[in-house]
Amino acid sequence: MYNGSFYDTIRAGTRASAAAVVPVVVDIVKPATVIDVGCGEGWWADTFAGHGCEVIGVDGAYVTGSPLGDRFIPHDLALPLPAHLHGRFDLAVCLEVAEHLPPSRADSLVDDLCNLAPTLLFSAAIPGQGGVGHVNEQWPNYWVTRFKAHGWSVSGALRWSIWNDDRVENWYRQNLLVATRTPEQFPELFDTPLSPPWPVVHPVLYDARRH
Repeated sequence: MYNGSFYDTIRAGTRASAAAVVPVVVDIVKPATVIDVGCGEGWWADTFAGHGCEVIGVDGAYVTGSPLGDRFIPHDLALPLPAHLHGRFDLAVCLEVAEHLPPSRADSLVDDLCNLAPTLLFSAAIPGQGGVGHVNEQWPNYWVTRFKAHGWSVSGALRWSIWNDDRVENWYRQNLLVATRTPEQFPELFDTPLSPPWPVVHPVLYDARRH
């Protein structure tokens, strides 16, 4: 689905973004085990591993050269995840993946993510963001509604801690959300005026799409 040249174009930005964001997430969530759904080459998962987490990455069999080695599980993300992965992790990660899957997969993807772990780091492309293979770009409320149907809460507060961090790719700065079934554990994300997962457009992305 995505060849080596695709990953070549995003690798440096992905690694730099993960290096900046993962320490913030680890400090708040304190996960011991992490699964990255749609991990690509696996640089986010590898960065979590560098912070002491046990990690698994899941993506299509077309991915090659992952630093995860045998911690990489090939799987067609258009299909539900294997049930044996459910409930094994402290944190699930799914970043800029959902927009690559058809709308018919949206509900079952959220089902999968809610079954994997009690807390999720999530981002998905907004309408007009653009990108390779985007077939379901949506405003945050599209996803928030689905998480709330599971009894989960969603916070957009993490975005504001990295909004002006040029190390982080603009789509992460714009789209990062934290969803959880235990919001009381994370007052820094949920007990703040910045917690609503508002629809926002980052100026860097806006300027790029104008030209």
